[in-house]
Amino acid sequence: MLQAYFAERPEVDDPHVFIGQRGNGLTDAAVYDVVKKYARLSNVDQVSPHVLRHTFARSLLDKGVDLVTVQQFISHKRIDSTARYTKPSERDLEVAVERLELEDV
Repeated sequence: MLQAYFAERPEVDDPHVFIGQRGNGLTDAAVYDVVKKYARLSNVDQVSPHVLRHTFARSLLDKGVDLVTVQQFISHKRIDSTARYTKPSERDLEVAVERLELEDV
């Protein structure tokens, strides 16, 4: 989808993926507004750029991508910031207990 977007997007010297009408990268506030607008139109609650970033990082980790690579993707300066995404979810804890129960049978 990004390839199709870049094929249609006007040529600009800005390295940002998404650009505004003036050919500059979107500001943080503009990205927030766009995400909130489409979340509202889709009837999706509690979505923000931060939630999407967290979900992306967590999805990479769940697929076995190493922490250093995830750190690079989301541009954390400190690895311990990225390590916070490794906290198990409620579902992770349930699966761990189910594994114990299966092994004991």
